[in-house]
Amino acid sequence: MGFVAVILHYFIGDLVPPGGFGLSRWMSGFVDFISLPVLIPFIVCMLLIKLRHFSFDIAGFILLWLIPASVYRAVIWISPGYPVFIILVPLLWAAQTLGFSFITNLMIKYSKKYIIAALLALCLIALPLLASTCWWALYSQQTLLGFLFLFAAFIPAVLSVIFDFSRKT
Repeated sequence: MGFVAVILHYFIGDLVPPGGFGLSRWMSGFVDFISLPVLIPFIVCMLLIKLRHFSFDIAGFILLWLIPASVYRAVIWISPGYPVFIILVPLLWAAQTLGFSFITNLMIKYSKKYIIAALLALCLIALPLLASTCWWALYSQQTLLGFLFLFAAFIPAVLSVIFDFSRKT
C-alpha cells in the first residue's frame, strides 16, 4: 500500500503548493510532507482493525507503509541538500507513529473512563498539528520555536519507549 501511495504522489505531485513562509507553507507541510503521510496509514490500520477484527501493531504497520515514501523522498531531497527535509521529516514521522500507537493503546485501555479518553483524543488530534508546526518553524528558521514544538511532538513517543522498556524489565 505504501508503494501505491508513492506512485500516486509521483503522478499527482504535491497537493498543496508551498509558497513563502506562512500558512501555505504550513499547510503544504501538513498535507504533503509531515502529517498526512502518517495519518493515511494510521486510518487504514484502524479501519483494518475495526473491519477484520485483526490485531495489528499500529506502529509497525505505519512504519512499513512509510518505507517506500521515505526512499522516494530521500532520493528527491538529497540532491538539493535540504537538511530540514532529510533529517527532520523522518524524525517527525517516527514521533507521530509512536505517538499514535501509544495514544491509541491508551484510549483502548481507558475507553470506559470518558474524561481520560476525551483528553487522549485531543492529544491524538494535537500530535499532527504539533509536528507540522515544528517543521514549519524550523523551515522558517525560527529555531527556538521549532525545538519547542519538536519537544512537544516527541513527548508521546518518549513515553511510549519508556513504558515499553519498563514492561520488559
